Amino acid sequence: MQDEIAACEMAMQNADANLAKFKDYKKKREVEKIEMVDATHHSTICQKCNHVCHDKCGLNETIIVGAQIFQQCWAMKNGSCTQCPNKCSYTVHYHAKKTMKKTKETLEDILADIKAKYDMASQDKSDYQKKVNTTADAKALLQKALNQKNEDIKKLCTRLQQLCSGFNMAQELHALIDQLETEAAMLKNIDAKQQAAAFIRSLKEFCTMIEKDQNRKEQSLPKMNIINTEQSIQGQVPRPSTALSSNESLQNRVGDVAAPSQASNSHVDEDVLAVLRGLGNKKPKKSTTKKKIKQKTAETSSENSDEDERQDILTDDSSDQEDDSDGE
Repeated sequence: MQDEIAACEMAMQNADANLAKFKDYKKKREVEKIEMVDATHHSTICQKCNHVCHDKCGLNETIIVGAQIFQQCWAMKNGSCTQCPNKCSYTVHYHAKKTMKKTKETLEDILADIKAKYDMASQDKSDYQKKVNTTADAKALLQKALNQKNEDIKKLCTRLQQLCSGFNMAQELHALIDQLETEAAMLKNIDAKQQAAAFIRSLKEFCTMIEKDQNRKEQSLPKMNIINTEQSIQGQVPRPSTALSSNESLQNRVGDVAAPSQASNSHVDEDVLAVLRGLGNKKPKKSTTKKKIKQKTAETSSENSDEDERQDILTDDSSDQEDDSDGE
């Protein structure tokens, strides 16, 4: 539409040039004009030619047209006027207080061919002017509709941003702006380029506002701490042994020492010494360690007593067997 307006304006300029070129279709000329005017004296006048044939006629003034007296006028010869353009008879002459006055008149001759070209140029200008006005009105309506669409786009984008908070509206608008800038670069008309630049600038301002709103909302949301449980388990450092774990280890070792009921006393003593050395190295709590040592010592003493009793029984049995063999 803008290109159409530009073409019409160019045609109007050509029409204006033709109007200036063919404006001199009239040719002026001056002519000498003789006209009858009032006078203080009477003259012989031809009624048919409306011409003063004898100015200041010497005959007696008569108002009768064609009177015989006019045959005696200076202008007459053989009954005909020698001064009339048509050489009229004396019968069409009369007296009146008129005289002839010469004036110059300017006349204009119309040059038909030049006038036709001038009229054509004038008509072309009028037609193109109407077309420009019509196109300009349509352009104004389209501009108004474009502005309304721009406002509608902004309202719909704002509403979509409210409904879908996770939708990146700014990114979509940037893609649209890039496409519009590519299309605007191909425009040749300056006015069209300016309108496109204004529309794109409006969208950029709106896109900036959307981005600021998104950043403000992201900053207002609470931050979520994401724990990588797999990495935590793999990188977990073994906990240092506590008093409880030391006691459990001690009980396990004491159990291992007390398990073999048929071990010798020397072996039991060595196990007790090993346990004591281990306790000395780990330095457990004194109260718990002493209690365990007393318990272990009591168990060891009980085992030693049981072992002594078993040895005595075995000794008695062997003595009885020897006595029986001797009696036999």
